Amino acid sequence: MSTTVAPSRAVERWTPPLDADGLRNALERIRAWRPLDVEDVFDDLDAAIGDQPLPAATTAELIARLRSHLKRLSDIAIAGPPPRRPPGGPGWYRQDRRAAHQRRRSIRAPSSTTPPTLGGPTRTERVRQ
Repeated sequence: MSTTVAPSRAVERWTPPLDADGLRNALERIRAWRPLDVEDVFDDLDAAIGDQPLPAATTAELIARLRSHLKRLSDIAIAGPPPRRPPGGPGWYRQDRRAAHQRRRSIRAPSSTTPPTLGGPTRTERVRQ
């Protein structure tokens, strides 16, 4: 029986990403976090643009709540992953459709194991002509 030992490798010692103060701050923020209540957002939007006129006394409070909702929603949008295909620039939609068409063509392209068609040209060949 062989008792070969692998050579030891120099490995850097792991260091935590945050110190004690940073961890304490993160814990405080997690404890203070409250989930976004979408029902409250819709209720406030309904109050702002609904059929009933707002009392003047509640307008400032409603504006503050709407501003808070908007800030939280924008924070969520910024913290999320980037969009897969960000729109923008001239012709982005056309380029996206062209890429999808190319993917479909490569999937549908006949392989060497595909039996030959019976008779005339395929639909794709007719379209190309």
